[in-house]
Amino acid sequence: MLYKLLKEKRKFNGNTVHEILREEYNQLDMEYEQVNRDTINKDLRLLRDLGVNNSYNDSKHQYELIPGLQDEFWYGFFETVYQSAWLNMDDDHPKNPKKYIEFHKGRKYEGNEVFRSLMNAIVEKKEVTFIYNKYNAPSENRVVDPYLMKEYEGDWYLIGWDNHRNANRTFALDRISSVDMRRPIETLRYSDPHELFKNVIGVHLPGDNDDKTIRNCRIWFEEKIAPYIENEPLHSSQQRVHDEMGGTVFEYELIWTQDLKNRLMKYGSQVEILVPDVWRQIMMDEFQRSLKSYN
Repeated sequence: MLYKLLKEKRKFNGNTVHEILREEYNQLDMEYEQVNRDTINKDLRLLRDLGVNNSYNDSKHQYELIPGLQDEFWYGFFETVYQSAWLNMDDDHPKNPKKYIEFHKGRKYEGNEVFRSLMNAIVEKKEVTFIYNKYNAPSENRVVDPYLMKEYEGDWYLIGWDNHRNANRTFALDRISSVDMRRPIETLRYSDPHELFKNVIGVHLPGDNDDKTIRNCRIWFEEKIAPYIENEPLHSSQQRVHDEMGGTVFEYELIWTQDLKNRLMKYGSQVEILVPDVWRQIMMDEFQRSLKSYN
């Protein structure tokens, strides 16, 4: 909400922030609980830590946003989080937007209540504990060194080092509850956690026993969907090679993961892995199993 004020209002001070916030909450038909100035300053410091430059102008007695290269990215990011509260209104709420918007999947936008706590832990480099509510399995207490928040296909995930399993793990935010920030992380394993996903599509990293080889792969897409693939690349390494057999061949540098397989399976007969042979065989076996289900 503070970022929205910085971006749209540009300038505000401690005397006006409550009035503005109350107005914003009223528009959402949400009850506003007044926060103190220390909380506001803490949130503004967090924004600065995330790269959203802001400062207090002593002469004008107001906060100001300092435009930067990442300004538009963060505006889109926080606008998404802001709108999620609006989208989570009760079904019988008179201003429920779901009466006028059709979503492609029937679920609530959940996980926002733990987002701030987890982001604080990442920025402050603190260990966290939380309850992870697994599907078709008992809930578990996890102790995690959090490194990265990652969005994929409209959902948010926490990437971190699971201290009980001694391995990287991916946690869906909508299944996390009871977050508690603890001691400072003892061993910082990654200077840049984005490097973990440099050659990965999706949010799930290869497991301990999985092949982690980065392979050069060529994938053919039918001409009907090739323009979409070219316009919205599957991965940052994507390179267009040439047209052939009524489609287009693209080249990538990737590690095989379940998310990559799931992504390609969505295209059915409109996609074909040309190389490497080992990935081609995996897809052939998967399609054979699918065919048996229909027989």
